[in-house]
Amino acid sequence: MRRGRFRLRIDDASDAYFFAQPAVELGGRWVGADGVQVRPHLSLGVTQFIGNATPTVDARFATGSAEVPAFRTATSLDRTHADVSARLDVLTRGSLALRAEAFGSFSSNTTTYGGGISLAMGF
Repeated sequence: MRRGRFRLRIDDASDAYFFAQPAVELGGRWVGADGVQVRPHLSLGVTQFIGNATPTVDARFATGSAEVPAFRTATSLDRTHADVSARLDVLTRGSLALRAEAFGSFSSNTTTYGGGISLAMGF
């Protein structure tokens, strides 16, 4: 197998993207008789890109002649995303804390989601 026949030499590039991200956040706190606190949190929002949201990169074949010009590749990002996140914190009277969370961002062409769980104990 030949290595490197189609390797690319990527030119340096940097892009800056600006966006507005308004959201509505809801939360609360309930304390049980035994001192356990439960704190739910919900956030619903929108991410709106402002201006150009098209990353580009210039590249050339690494094994090509220096006279061959670079080619440019570009992709357009969705300008508007719906965002949602939910979190639940449970804190004991002692030093135990549990957090469970999930998040997602949704647009016409992209879906991003994830979550996590953590347990912490002070000592």
